[in-house]
Amino acid sequence: MSSFETRTARTEMSKSEIRKYAGDFNGALTQLKLARTHEVDAEIEGFVQKFDSIGDGLDWGNAGQLGAVGVDISWLRDVQLPHRVVMHPDFITLDARWRHVRDYLAISMVSDKMTQIIFPNLRKRRKPRDVPRGQLMDEARLLNYYLRLVAESGFSGGRVIAYNGDLKTDGQNRNHTGVIGAAGAVVAVWDALAEISPSAVVDTYGTMPPYADNSPGGIVRQITSVGYVKPESILLSSQRAVVFSADPDIAIISRTGGQRYESAQEAAEDWAKLNKGTGANRNVGLYQAAVGEVKTSLDPSNKHERIALSARINRAPAHAFQFLLMAILTPDLVDPNIVGQTGFFSSDRRLHDVFNLYFAWGYDSGRADHPEHWEDFKSAIREWADL
Repeated sequence: MSSFETRTARTEMSKSEIRKYAGDFNGALTQLKLARTHEVDAEIEGFVQKFDSIGDGLDWGNAGQLGAVGVDISWLRDVQLPHRVVMHPDFITLDARWRHVRDYLAISMVSDKMTQIIFPNLRKRRKPRDVPRGQLMDEARLLNYYLRLVAESGFSGGRVIAYNGDLKTDGQNRNHTGVIGAAGAVVAVWDALAEISPSAVVDTYGTMPPYADNSPGGIVRQITSVGYVKPESILLSSQRAVVFSADPDIAIISRTGGQRYESAQEAAEDWAKLNKGTGANRNVGLYQAAVGEVKTSLDPSNKHERIALSARINRAPAHAFQFLLMAILTPDLVDPNIVGQTGFFSSDRRLHDVFNLYFAWGYDSGRADHPEHWEDFKSAIREWADL
């Protein structure tokens, strides 16, 4: 096998490859973002219907009752639909209405984290029995203060729901990046096994990637389809198993003492149980051939973060080769001739192999354009899987 430096240098991406990969990936993410945006629109429409329903039968003419929860009746004169704007005291005093208090919290612009601190009682699904009514009223007054701030800023509850929905969409987008990239790594391993030995796979646990279209867009269509189950593990004829867990992302394992796995699911569950313990405990029941991290890394300019991510694997898994599947890989990371710049060639090198996720994924011409890299990847999988 060629040297680590030579193998790693083969993972370098050109600018056009980076642009192609990022574009394909962004197209897949856009599918998910658009679907989520439609969901947010439906949530906004649902807000109007729900609040009109829960606001039915409320008396907005009692200044004393309204004042107890911080609502100034004179301010309401210009408010056509007050139940969409502020919370009526009945939601605090009547048990049947308590379950809707959380709906008003949702349109207050107070984050979930802050709600836990400043509304410890109002956030509860059931009305607390051991809390004085005055304390509940204090929290209700503060909640109406925030609701009035929203209204006086010219925003509706629906606009707040849209804002929170967009934040959630942004957060989900980051999660989806990892999910799609992890699926790409499964594609790489799945295809490598098929080329190494068509009879290598004995059993699978979870939905394996499609052969017809395993591009980022195709992966999105698969993971959003009915009946999809995240791929968890592959059991091999060598009695080793490839487990796609969360920490690390990939583990190639087998049982010690000649014991066998009966199914891919059993291997995944065994790994999940033993991986919670120490390295020494894992070694009692497991042989770890290799463990790997998958980093999607869509930002080519964030070099230092990518170097830090590559070092995350430094948790000394006992007696296991450690490898990295990452994109985007630029020359400053993988060219051993750039002194003082590269991230993988330090004297205490811990990674046994670095692979390019895009090249190994191979949904387009990546494998064909980089045949030596693909052979490096297959060679490593063959060794670790004992095929």
